[in-house]
Amino acid sequence: MTHLVGIIMPLFNKGKYVKRAVESVLTQTYSRWELIIVDDGSTDNSVDEIPMGDPRIKLFRNKNLGPAAARNFGATQTSADILCFLDADDYFYIDKIEHDVGLFNQYPAISWHVACFDHEINASISKIHIKDKNGNIITGTPKLFLDAVQQLQLSGWHINGVCIRKDIFFSKLKGFDENFRCYEITDFVYRCALEIPNVLISPYATSRVIDVPDSAFKITEDRIDGIGQLSKRFHILSIKYPAYAPILNILSFNYAKSYVYALIFSSRKLSAINFLLNQFPFKKNISWLKLLLLSCQPDYILSQLKAFHHKSDKQQAT
Repeated sequence: MTHLVGIIMPLFNKGKYVKRAVESVLTQTYSRWELIIVDDGSTDNSVDEIPMGDPRIKLFRNKNLGPAAARNFGATQTSADILCFLDADDYFYIDKIEHDVGLFNQYPAISWHVACFDHEINASISKIHIKDKNGNIITGTPKLFLDAVQQLQLSGWHINGVCIRKDIFFSKLKGFDENFRCYEITDFVYRCALEIPNVLISPYATSRVIDVPDSAFKITEDRIDGIGQLSKRFHILSIKYPAYAPILNILSFNYAKSYVYALIFSSRKLSAINFLLNQFPFKKNISWLKLLLLSCQPDYILSQLKAFHHKSDKQQAT
């Protein structure tokens, strides 16, 4: 079956990279696609750098609402039956769309599938594999998993590797949560796995994800807030999906701790204390007390602790 594929690209101040991303779509071996670019209020020359000569490319310009909102809007603007996603600072390999469509044709019952990707940082390239719950890398031919949450490690998946039927994207998942400015992909992947447990995993890298210095993911405030939102989200999901409550509660608790640490070490101690006293979704046990005591420490002690942890991390890395 010949599917029309909608490629959704959120764009915000990626003038240095967007031409490369668009050209990676133009050179695809599979030709039935629409590229929906949603400029999310860019203030640089991003829009001017887009090659607009192909009628399959559609550009929309919106105010800045974040990547989740941009992707959702883009998905409403395509008549495709399959959706995939491309961040403007990354690029697809030449057979990415052919690969994705081929999997839907080979496995017509599936609603979504995920491929691994290559990660480039400082000109060093490594393949990011998808792993099962035991930490085993998924290799060989694509494999169907019937219970993604129980069988797979879901962290580290990139949106460039996700391909999903458009009707499922809207009817089952209601798209991305637009309240997230960061970690919206983590939230989306977990909701996919909970709502649609059957997922096909491809060990074939279909895109390159590039670590760029001006990535939106590196905005500290958005990252910290996203960690807090994930803690709350996993707690809510643990109630909605009681069969997975043990897993989701562990995730919620770990993100809650990470959120408090992030607040403390970014000079937002009062926010950390408020969260612990008024919003912490778990019992106030010894772990909670340790966090509260840490959040009350003077800045000079916290700076010494931060330096110690940083030194320990560097030693472990070497």
